Amino acid sequence: MKKLIWIIIILAVIAGIWHVSSQESAGPVSGETIKIGAVLPMTGAGASYGEDQKRAIALAVEEINAEGGVRGIPLEVIYEDDQTDPKVTVSAAQKLINVDGVKVIIGGVWDHLANAIAPVIDQEKIVLISPSVNADTVGVSSPYFFMTYPPVASMGPAFEEFLTKFENPKVVTMTWNNNWGLGHAEVFKEAVAKTGGQVVKEIVLTKPDGNDIQRELTLLVPLNPDIIFTVMNFSDTAVFARKKSELGIKATTLNHYNLATTYLNGQIPNEFMEGLYVFKNSPSNTEFVEKYKNRYQMELQIPDADSAYDAVHVIRLALENNGGDTSADALVSGIHAIKNYQGASGLIDFSQTNYTENKKPVLEVFQGGKFVEVK
Repeated sequence: MKKLIWIIIILAVIAGIWHVSSQESAGPVSGETIKIGAVLPMTGAGASYGEDQKRAIALAVEEINAEGGVRGIPLEVIYEDDQTDPKVTVSAAQKLINVDGVKVIIGGVWDHLANAIAPVIDQEKIVLISPSVNADTVGVSSPYFFMTYPPVASMGPAFEEFLTKFENPKVVTMTWNNNWGLGHAEVFKEAVAKTGGQVVKEIVLTKPDGNDIQRELTLLVPLNPDIIFTVMNFSDTAVFARKKSELGIKATTLNHYNLATTYLNGQIPNEFMEGLYVFKNSPSNTEFVEKYKNRYQMELQIPDADSAYDAVHVIRLALENNGGDTSADALVSGIHAIKNYQGASGLIDFSQTNYTENKKPVLEVFQGGKFVEVK
């Protein structure tokens, strides 16, 4: 009888231990969160990118937490402003890792910022997800570096289609002197070569913004080009649109969507916009656009906000795929398990690469006071 009593007691103890263990794994310890770092340019030349992406990240986190978080644990985002300065990007990332204890960072939103932060994530073994750099222009490679954004090469067919409207055109390229600007120029020049055009001048701007655009355009007047291709940041695009008109330059221009963003922010009057072409990636899905508008009572300013929103969901999916393990290698495995996920930015698939091809190229022209898609 005593033996039976002891057996019952032992079984009860084992059952109690199992119950406690089950309860601990089923939900979070009080106050426990999954910490995500976000290094964004909320001041400096990239401020409009950082502000929109911050709102998109916050929207995704709110939605996920409202549905119970990830495996019962809420997400927490700690934001740092890198001031669009690579040195600040590095110090911000180090602070997030060593002080705040984040396990994954969303950031490196421009290529020179991502290039600066890449050695940090390799050394610390922290996953970095950029919402807006191109894999073929960023200049760095790491097993811990992912991009929810397509490569520049995906624009090639659209560039070729645009160029077929001209017969043996004389072409000028005007781009910022970094991987982003020069990478776009290379893809465009390849399209020019394929379609029978000739690049007669390549202008490489030395600063991220605030270059002497009037001087550069004045030098183009004697060349009388047919096409000017530009990849510049915001204030430069405003000066470009105005001075091109004032100098009487008749060339057709194809511009990075930054020019459209500058116009939509009220910095370029309509009178300087007529006939200007822009290229961009396909827009966010309508559900995300409406959610963003309802949450913030404003329209999207930057087309890459959807990729920042999706970056949060990539983290969620990775943790769901790997059982909630926040270690770098487990997160990498969890991300590579994501295939054919329909995100706000398009179809996301990391099964073969560290970047997605979630967007398609789109050309628009400004006509009658608005941008019209070129079919």
